[in-house]
Amino acid sequence: REQIWLILSFLNILAIDSAILMIFFVVRRCLGNTYGLAGVAFSIALYGLFGWMIVPYSDTLVMPFITGAWLVFQKIREEDSPQKKYGWMALSALLVFAGYLVKPTAVILWIAYVIIQVLYLFRQKKRHHLLLYLLIFGVCFWGLNAGWSAYKQRQNVLPVYYSNVSVPMTHFIMMGLNQETYGAYLTEDALYTESFLTTQDKMEANMPVIRQRLGQMLSEGTYLNFLYNKLNRVYCEGDFFWGKEGNFASFDYENGHTFIKSIYYPEGSRHGIYLYVTQGIWVAALLLAAGGWNSKMREDCTLAHLTIIGITLFLLIFEMRSRYLIPFLPIFSAAAVFGLEGYVTMKEIRRKTL
Repeated sequence: REQIWLILSFLNILAIDSAILMIFFVVRRCLGNTYGLAGVAFSIALYGLFGWMIVPYSDTLVMPFITGAWLVFQKIREEDSPQKKYGWMALSALLVFAGYLVKPTAVILWIAYVIIQVLYLFRQKKRHHLLLYLLIFGVCFWGLNAGWSAYKQRQNVLPVYYSNVSVPMTHFIMMGLNQETYGAYLTEDALYTESFLTTQDKMEANMPVIRQRLGQMLSEGTYLNFLYNKLNRVYCEGDFFWGKEGNFASFDYENGHTFIKSIYYPEGSRHGIYLYVTQGIWVAALLLAAGGWNSKMREDCTLAHLTIIGITLFLLIFEMRSRYLIPFLPIFSAAAVFGLEGYVTMKEIRRKTL
C-alpha cells in the first residue's frame, strides 16, 4: 500500500510540475520569456509547494490537461497549415475529454474558449472556422466517449460504474443551497441522497429540497447574502482547505523531517507561518488577476478571466469548497502575470507622460 501511495504521489508531483512548465509556454507565447518565468514563479509560490502536492487526487492530477488544452488552443490560433490545425483541434478534444474523466469541471476552460470564439470569430466573419472546430471536436469527443464506454463494459481491472445508481447533479445543487455550511459538504445531505437507491429516485428526492431551500431564501430576501457568504468561503483560504477534511492524508508528527512537518501539517507548531504565507500569495494573485487587460493578448487574457468566472459560478450553484479551485490555479497564475504586465505597462506610460 505504501509503495502504491509513493507512486501516486510521484505522479501527483509530476502533474503539478507539468502544469507549471506548460504555464511558462502559455505565458511566453503572450508576453515573452521574462513574463513566462514570472508565470513559473507565481505557479511555484501558489501551488508548486503547497500541502496538496503530497496528496494524489483529481484536483491536482487534472492540472496538466487543463493547461495543456490552453496551450493547444494557442496552437490552433497560430497554425497556418489547415492539416496541422485539424490535428491540434483533435488533440484539444483528447485533452478536454481526458480532463473531463479526471475532473468534470475541466470542461469549463473549453466552454470559455468556445464563448470567446463565438464572440471574436463571428465578429471577424470567420464562422466556418468555428463550425469546423466544433464539428471536429464533437466527432472526436463523441468517439472517445463511445470507446471509453465500450472499454468500461468489457474490462475487469476497474470497478464497473453503474450510471443508473449514481449520484445526480441535483444532489450537489441541493447541498450547495444548504445554509448550515453555506453550500459546503453536509453529512446529513449526503446520507439523505444515499438513502435512495436509483439515480431517478435520488433526483426526485432532491428536487423538493432544492425548491424549498431556494424558495425560503428568496422569500426572506437572504439569497444574495447567502451567495456573498458562499463566495467569501470559496476564496478566503490560500491553503485551499489543506488538512481540514476527509482522510486525504495521515499526519505523523514524530518521524521524518519534523521541522518541515511542523510548518505544513495542520497541528504543527509552525503551521501559522504556512497559513500567513499562503494567504499573502493568494491575495496578491487575486489582486493582480483582477486586472491585466492588454490588447496584445486579448484572447488569452479573456480566456483566463472567463474561466475564473466560470468556476466561480459553478461553485456558487453547486457544492462549494475552496479546494475545488485547485485545478484552475495555473489559470490564476497566468492571470496574475497578465495583471502584473498590465501594471508595469501602465506605470511606464505614466512615467513617459510626466
